[in-house]
Amino acid sequence: MISLPAQMPLLQVGPYEVVHYEKEWIQEAIMRAAEEAGHEKWWFAEDIAKGMILYLQKRFRRNTITLQELFDKIAKTLTTIGFSDVAEKLKPTPPPMRISLFEIAREAGSGYELVFFELLGKRLHDIKNLGVEIIQCSELKHCVKHLKAVQDWSRDCDILQSEIVDFVHQKTETIPAVEPFSLVVH
Repeated sequence: MISLPAQMPLLQVGPYEVVHYEKEWIQEAIMRAAEEAGHEKWWFAEDIAKGMILYLQKRFRRNTITLQELFDKIAKTLTTIGFSDVAEKLKPTPPPMRISLFEIAREAGSGYELVFFELLGKRLHDIKNLGVEIIQCSELKHCVKHLKAVQDWSRDCDILQSEIVDFVHQKTETIPAVEPFSLVVH
């Protein structure tokens, strides 16, 4: 048996599996649906999100759940307790997703910056097209050191780091967003 964080199943979002997702993300999706249905500051959202997390931890028997399955279960819960108007407005929005820049650099290989930028561009495009509202790019310094094949930081590392940050911002601006979008690079 696979040991999953907090006993939660992996969330399948397109071809990606999300290991870490939180109650707040589910609660936010429910709150948006409630507001669209005309329920301002709907206090049930927190309780429903908590209940869904407990269900996934204690009663859900599989190791993975798709985004659509999860939102179908939330909608069914909303309908069961008499809020079908909220269930109808619920949209299966993926949680924030993290891209490890270091993992992409390892995939590209030391010294293969052009391959790295190609892989990163494709990954950003794929994830943003899934409807992800927040993308977090992590391990930037490790990525740069790997691509430069160095142990110690240098001026060349500063230059490459700036190029990566600029590339990420430029690529995410040119990919049309369906929803409001946020990008974090660290």
